[in-house]
Amino acid sequence: MESSLRVQLLGPVRAWRSGRELDLGSPRQRSLFALLALRAGHPVPRQDIVAALWEENPPAKVAGSVHTYVSGLRRALTGRQLPAATDGGYRLPGNDMVVDATVFGDHCATAKIHLGHGRPVAAVRCWDEALALWSGAPLAGLPGPFAQHQRVRLTEARLTAVCDRAAVLVTLPGRAASAGGLAAELLGWVQEHPLREELREALMLALCRAGRSAEALRQFHELSRALDAELGVRPGPRLRALHERILREDPGLSDHAPAVRGRGTPDHEPLPPAKPAQLPHDLSEFIGRTTELATLTGLFTAAPARGHLPLALITGVAGVGKTSLAVHAAHLVALSFPDGQLHLDLRGHDPVNAPTDPATALIHLLRALGVDPRRVPDDLDGRAALFRSVLDGRRMLLLLDNAHSADQIGPLLPGGTGSGVLVTSRNRLPGLLARHGAAEVELAPLAATESRSLLAALLGMDRVTAEPTPATRLTVLCGHLPLAVRVAAERVLTHPHRTLADLVAELDAETDRLDLLDGQDHTGVRAVFSWSYRTLPPAAARLFRLLGLHPGPEFAAAAATALNGSDAGAGLDLLTAAHLLEPLGQGRYRLHDLVRLYAAELAQRVPAGKPVRRLLDWYMHTAAAAARHLGVRHAELMLPPPEPGCLPRSFADRVDSAAWFAAEHENLLAATRLAAESGLHRHAWLLPAVLIDHLVDRKPWATWFHANEIALAAAQRSGDQDGQRWTRLNLAIAHVHRAEYDQAAELLITALDTVDSPDEVWSTIQHTLGEAYFGLGQPERALGYYLRAGAAYRELGLSGEWLMATNNSAKALTRLGEYEEALAHLGTALTAVARIGDHHALGHTHFHLAEVYELTGELSLAEAHYRQALTVRAEAGDRVGEAESLHRLGGLLLTMGEPDRARTAWQRALSLVDRFELPHVQLLRQDLAALEGR
Repeated sequence: MESSLRVQLLGPVRAWRSGRELDLGSPRQRSLFALLALRAGHPVPRQDIVAALWEENPPAKVAGSVHTYVSGLRRALTGRQLPAATDGGYRLPGNDMVVDATVFGDHCATAKIHLGHGRPVAAVRCWDEALALWSGAPLAGLPGPFAQHQRVRLTEARLTAVCDRAAVLVTLPGRAASAGGLAAELLGWVQEHPLREELREALMLALCRAGRSAEALRQFHELSRALDAELGVRPGPRLRALHERILREDPGLSDHAPAVRGRGTPDHEPLPPAKPAQLPHDLSEFIGRTTELATLTGLFTAAPARGHLPLALITGVAGVGKTSLAVHAAHLVALSFPDGQLHLDLRGHDPVNAPTDPATALIHLLRALGVDPRRVPDDLDGRAALFRSVLDGRRMLLLLDNAHSADQIGPLLPGGTGSGVLVTSRNRLPGLLARHGAAEVELAPLAATESRSLLAALLGMDRVTAEPTPATRLTVLCGHLPLAVRVAAERVLTHPHRTLADLVAELDAETDRLDLLDGQDHTGVRAVFSWSYRTLPPAAARLFRLLGLHPGPEFAAAAATALNGSDAGAGLDLLTAAHLLEPLGQGRYRLHDLVRLYAAELAQRVPAGKPVRRLLDWYMHTAAAAARHLGVRHAELMLPPPEPGCLPRSFADRVDSAAWFAAEHENLLAATRLAAESGLHRHAWLLPAVLIDHLVDRKPWATWFHANEIALAAAQRSGDQDGQRWTRLNLAIAHVHRAEYDQAAELLITALDTVDSPDEVWSTIQHTLGEAYFGLGQPERALGYYLRAGAAYRELGLSGEWLMATNNSAKALTRLGEYEEALAHLGTALTAVARIGDHHALGHTHFHLAEVYELTGELSLAEAHYRQALTVRAEAGDRVGEAESLHRLGGLLLTMGEPDRARTAWQRALSLVDRFELPHVQLLRQDLAALEGR
């Protein structure tokens, strides 16, 4: 029996039979196919077809045009699914056809049935399967009113499914751990549809379940402002009621709220965590690799041997098609991994920057799995253990692209056998083969026949058979590398008037060729890239050269605009169309490493001073704007004005800025190196200074020290005393966080000797010296520094810094036994913080008040303030502060004769910071162990 026809409408219109994609012809012919597929099994009148394809302006011989398109579809489909003529129209048979839009609707309808019968988990699974069918905008690329109407209709159905699924997810108990992931997912939808109230409602509930009530309230106020500005109305009664429940801290919003139930028996299945579907798009023309595909699909579809993790390593030279094969194979076996697919580019052979370290890679993977970023440990072992725990019992496929070493991969491997891992690398990674039993698939360049078949698939067989000898020579000059063949084909398609022989002659004449293939002969890769480059308009060609200056392979469109000095949108579109740039979505792009190296070579031929300066200005000023939502203020006072043509972006709130920092973290550190290498020494020390609060939040100590060591060296080379002072201060802050107080004091005293007046730098050095001496057990000496810093901060009008100095003065007074004076300082701080609204300082103030009341024996007041500190710090995402509050609260509860409550508090504290590189974590473990042993 003939295989069924698989149709994709939830994305670009495509169709497959027996795994082979069919050529559906021109956009208008595809529109006709989409219309017939949406009504499969039912006749479509000719007048409906005409209206769909031409609206009010059909051609003079419209019947002939329709017949031409129907004939084209019949040639393409060649099977029982041919469009059949009916009275006055045409029909596609519904049998043996699978249309994703129809399947999507069926899944959504089934979800509603499950929900009505009290099976919310089964309903969520149906919605997951429905939403996984989407590959982009429905009927993407098709013109005309019919396609646009269907895009609107289907997008609305998708949005309804997202809202319905989220509404059920947030009401199921025991899901606090994944509520953060759901909130992140919904935030993306809210940004696309800012006035959609049911989306905001689901997002607010998810944030409450994740313990982020303050952010939920912010969402309500953002929607209120947007509705008022756009429509002149206020949120509806459901949302207003939810807002009131959050304000009164309704316990029904907690993670233990009762689940939604329908009729029938409640279902007690555990809800599956968020299902990622991160595989890149599969190639429409995949040629060859039959043996390799058989090996990979056999490995990942067979039942795994006991104790054996399905693990494959695809190796080969750059451009040989490792990623294309991995993506194609992953799509073929995806159904064997029903819990989803993860994809991560490890940048193992980046021509400028180091490979992605495993600890950073695990942050990306855990975020994709819906893990609250606040719960991610700081050290590699802790993150790896958490990753294995999250994957335990799940069947998930991991595609780890462009790996550098086995050590990079080891921490990213699941612990069980249910998941599968597919790795690509230019290296053989013997450690992965020996230690983990990976199956190696080594790729050579395509066979001559395969290379020619690929060229024919891209150009059309007629073009290749018309010039057989030049076609063969063209593939030889491309080294039979799929990447080079694809770029060459693009050149041919954009110059249809030129013969293949002309292009071969041009390539043959190229003597300076890009040699990127270790151990291989020189190939025409550079020349092939140059074809695409030389056909670009001058502005786009200049942009491509400038992108070779960017320090990372992935970048935002706004960064490209900064390099360019003017809007880069049109140029990015042209580079994408020429296959010199890969769009990643959400305004981000990536250069393949071969293409990036070619761009870097071209960039050496042009003056780089102003473009690099604009780029670094953009990163510096944008980072400063984002950091304002994290509490930093000092660095922005010293920033030079941005270069003309540099337009830094702004941020709505802390969530927005944190998302930007997460996306740009590696680029920001690479920008520090670029600034130092480019002789822009002020940028080299200002960038880490601007990043200080972002780094405090993340606590990547190695990164922190490395960035500031680059900064200090740059400041010293240029003799910049301000830069040396600030960088020593930032290094000292890192030492204080690590309880390395002697090293901190030494750096700070050196920095203080170079400051002449009590400016902001002097004040902050004084304050941090107070922290160092307090840590060294010298509270009286620390108090002097705190008081001097506080007075200077007040004089300078730095209210947030003054609050922290006042809190720390009270801390030192408490250690000295001066309780009344400490309470006076804290009372002043509490009054001020209510006016200023600084949550960071508020948490410290409540914490220190609790300390004083505990020492004076007013235990009920102490407990109340510890709990207030705990709430404020949790809402601010301060895990360390939250754990500190729980630790001290547990000690107080033990004093009050409540060991069970103390144990609960300490266990919760340890779960927050167990893997942190912090001195007091060991003390927490010791306290808990002692309590358990009682």
